[in-house]
Amino acid sequence: MKKHIWRRLFSYSKNYKKNLILMTIFIIILGLVDGSIPFISGWIIDEVVENGSLSVFKRIGPLLVFIALTQSFGVYWFIFNTGKVNAGMEYEMRSKGFKKLQRLSLSFFDKNSTGITMSKLIGDVSKVCGSIAWGIIEILWGFIM
Repeated sequence: MKKHIWRRLFSYSKNYKKNLILMTIFIIILGLVDGSIPFISGWIIDEVVENGSLSVFKRIGPLLVFIALTQSFGVYWFIFNTGKVNAGMEYEMRSKGFKKLQRLSLSFFDKNSTGITMSKLIGDVSKVCGSIAWGIIEILWGFIM
């Protein structure tokens, strides 16, 4: 795909900068929390094997609760913000598409089925917007992890 096409597609996300920033922040938080879990698990295993005691769970219990709450909170908010970006971009693209369809000549609709045209517009816009919004998540997650 050419650069101008990508620029045009990403221009639909300019109204959702706040949501994109929040989405990025929550992904970073989740990445850091998820990355810390193996270290904490190793620490628990080392304590249990070395001391033979399960008392480590009393000390680390609050940390595990904090991690679980942070993950729950982070996942909810990153999905919420990603959904807002996705739905908003879809709405804007569909609105432009429908306006374009209304300006087309009647001969276009004589040659092309209205149902198929609408289905293609709705389906393609949905896939493009989903790919952009969730693609950003995949790129960030891959970079962080």
